[in-house]
Amino acid sequence: GGSAKVSTSFGPVMLKEVDGRLDVTNRSGSVEAWPTVRPGTCHDVLLTTSFSPMVVHLPDTGYAVAARTTFGRIQADVPITASAVTGSNSVSGTIGRGGCALQLTNASGAIRIFRATASR
Repeated sequence: GGSAKVSTSFGPVMLKEVDGRLDVTNRSGSVEAWPTVRPGTCHDVLLTTSFSPMVVHLPDTGYAVAARTTFGRIQADVPITASAVTGSNSVSGTIGRGGCALQLTNASGAIRIFRATASR
């Protein structure tokens, strides 16, 4: 529980059960994150990487989404109400009623957004 700020290069980052602001900057390494929230709370999720996949497993809460990749695709199994879409590599919009920032930036890699499940 609590916030996490991670900066690294050339290695994977995997963070689970982060109950606070999640801020990851990775250069040339994958990022996978499972943020959590207590009812009535909201925490920003800011993930940046390059040349590797990015996966985020979201709890059931609202987010203001800004996701962008270069030479990759964005895939989501959660409904995003898009306010702007540029092909398959950039989307802005909301999940649920919006709220916390969900900023996902990847240079040359895919971004996948999943709904978190009870079993990990």
